[in-house]
Amino acid sequence: MKTYGKHHITIRKPLLLATLVVFGIQPLMAAPSSEALLLQELRKRDAVIAQLIQRVERLEKSLKAAVTRIEAKPDTGDVKHQIDDLQSRLERLAQAKTAGEAPPTGIGSGARKKKANRPGAVQVDEYAAERALERTLANEGALLLPYGVYEISPFISYTRRDRLSPVYEDASGAALPGGSHQQSKRDSFNIGVGIRVGLPYDSQLELTFPYRVVHQETIVTVPSSGASLSNKTGRSIGDVSVGLAKTLFREEGWRPDLIGRLVWNSATGEQSDNGVSLGLGFNELTASLTALKRQDPLAFTATLGYTKTLEKNGIEPGDQYSLALGTSIAASPTTSLSFTLSQVFGQESKINGQTSRGSSINSSQFLVGVSSSISRLALLSFSAGIGLTEDAPDYTFSFSLPIRFY
Repeated sequence: MKTYGKHHITIRKPLLLATLVVFGIQPLMAAPSSEALLLQELRKRDAVIAQLIQRVERLEKSLKAAVTRIEAKPDTGDVKHQIDDLQSRLERLAQAKTAGEAPPTGIGSGARKKKANRPGAVQVDEYAAERALERTLANEGALLLPYGVYEISPFISYTRRDRLSPVYEDASGAALPGGSHQQSKRDSFNIGVGIRVGLPYDSQLELTFPYRVVHQETIVTVPSSGASLSNKTGRSIGDVSVGLAKTLFREEGWRPDLIGRLVWNSATGEQSDNGVSLGLGFNELTASLTALKRQDPLAFTATLGYTKTLEKNGIEPGDQYSLALGTSIAASPTTSLSFTLSQVFGQESKINGQTSRGSSINSSQFLVGVSSSISRLALLSFSAGIGLTEDAPDYTFSFSLPIRFY
């Protein structure tokens, strides 16, 4: 029994001892979890600071250019006031850059915010729109992830091809009458997951693990005997690919960002299954360069690539040259649109050392994509393409869900 003033309070020693033990051990048990959460938040903060510093540098360049233009004009009375104001903004930008903070409010966006305050106007967070655009560019391979950041991207794609070609002999080698033709309809599905990991020295590791299913319907029409129909489905694990990308130059003045990429496409898949050609099973090495030029809220990309396919089972597909020109735009704070024209030229293939005449490729596609941030870490991306040449797919659809981890 303890006496405090006029009050008598009973404290039992066993109960007191148990209470102290419980509340003394609990913080110790939670310490490792709190430390892990703190490290995760520090990584997130560092990524945000890096983005803000890039933005501050661009704003600083634009304000310096504005000061130069004003100083070149004749003195009109308030020119000195404008110069003083711009110099003050530059000082605040430098302070924000040193502290790793967001640019002070009103710098470079004051006029835009005043317009957004009008009745019926929609206020857009410029930094959120830029982040959505950057996520889209990273998903398209035009930007690399910061060191220590990685993405896991489940994907699914569908490709449709319809072909009509003449037939001169049947499966046994017997000649067919003139006018015989074959119509082939192929539905191809690719399902898998891609992994991107940010590495030191502005580089990135890229892995892809696909699975392919192809359904083929073939109709052979012979004038004398009518048409015959066959339906077959082939499936196989896809060709696992390993790639390494490196930022070679950073955007400065007229010079764009430039990324070099080297990808090894392994021969892990089957060339055919159940009598259906899957287009897999070849070792391929692809080298490419991707240029990125920003004019917020627009981003322009250009990719030039070369693919060498190694011979297997007496078949050697021809080398391929590719060119892709694209434009991406931040349509809203969380949504970006993209438009791409893709062109592939393929040389003639060789079978047992003999060139296969007419096997060259001229494939051109126009693709439209939309990407939307469904959370702070996840981006939902959809694209649709239409073939512009006979060798291109009739149309394609693809979905991906890049999920970012810090």
